[in-house]
This record gives sequence, C-alpha cells and structure tokens, in this order.
Amino acid sequence: MPQYTLRYFWIRGTAELCRLIFAQAEQEFLDHRMQMEEWAEEKKKKERYPFGVVPVLEVDGKVLTESLAIARYLAAEFGLYGKDNMEKAKCDIVVEVLREVRYSLTSINPFNLKETDEAKIAQMKADAFSGKVATKLAGLEDFLKANNGGKGFFVGDSVTWADLALADMGFNMLNLYPPVFDKTPLLKALFDRVMALPNVKRYCAARPATPA
Repeated sequence: MPQYTLRYFWIRGTAELCRLIFAQAEQEFLDHRMQMEEWAEEKKKKERYPFGVVPVLEVDGKVLTESLAIARYLAAEFGLYGKDNMEKAKCDIVVEVLREVRYSLTSINPFNLKETDEAKIAQMKADAFSGKVATKLAGLEDFLKANNGGKGFFVGDSVTWADLALADMGFNMLNLYPPVFDKTPLLKALFDRVMALPNVKRYCAARPATPA
C-alpha cells in the first residue's frame, strides 16, 4: 500500500478536497500542516516543492503538485472519479465550475478581507455572491437535476469527487454567506447528504477549526 503525505498550511484551503477524498476512501495519510511563518524556509526544498507552491502530495516519495491534479489522481486511485470517460468528464465540469466560484470569492476570503466595517463587509459578501457566482450555482443546480432529478449525486449513482468538491466549497460559502443556497435547494440537499456520509461526517467533526 502506498504511503501518502499531504503537505499544506494549517487551514482547509485548496488542500481540503484532497483530505475529503482520503476521508471518504478511508485511506490513511500523513496530513502535514505547517504554519505560514514556516513556509519561507520550507519552500527552499525544491525537490519537495518543484513549483514553489502547496499543496503537494508525496506518494512513496514521488511528488505531485497542483491541488486539482492531486485531487483528480486520488479520486481515480480510490474509485471516486466516475465509471467511464463520460462520467469522468462530468465530474471535471463540476470541479472546474466550483474552482471558478472559489476564485470569484477571493476578495472576501478571510485572509484577504481588509475592510472592518460590518455593514460594508455584509454588502461586499452580498455583491460577491450575486452575478457570476449565482449564475454558476444555478447552472450546477440544473446539472444536478439532470441526473435522477437531483435526488442522488452529480454523476452516476454514487458519490464522486465532484460531490466532495461541493461539500468543500459549500462549507466555505455557507460560512461566508448563509443564504448562498436559498435559490438552489437541490444543491443544498446534496451538500447535506454528502456532509452526512459517515466517513465525511467523522472527518469533519475531528478536523481543526480554521478560518478558511
């Protein structure tokens, strides 16, 4: 059995989807979390961080980098990437849309938010979740509904990394803006189903509380 080491900061961030995949697959791994102040020295290890970024995944000493490439590899390894190429492509669509949503919300990420006035912050969040983000979520609602009326999962008849990506991003969005799913009830119901999966629920109950 391969030995896995995931290296990232002491936050959920872009490594959390990988952690959720490990959790759902019941696969042990070393979750190496570093403090931000450690990074300046740590990133000098070029053999470990070939592109100077995290997360990285070490698989028996071999290094993989880029968060979605890592997550896609893990999903394929653990049977969470769909049953055929069409299902895999559909998983990729969902994950890429959620990646675009993440980038659209960068300005209100707790680590980037400079505003201190609560009223202005509330307006910034409302603005951020309108327009492009609302359109993307509405599209995902329709995408989900096209598969068994939206009563199961995004792709096929079992959980995939696409559903875990929604669990990851949905948790972040609800923390930032609780009304986020008001117009997409099928997405909210899927989020709740995935978060209630025994392995996911167990992992989320035990993971460290972090701002992002």
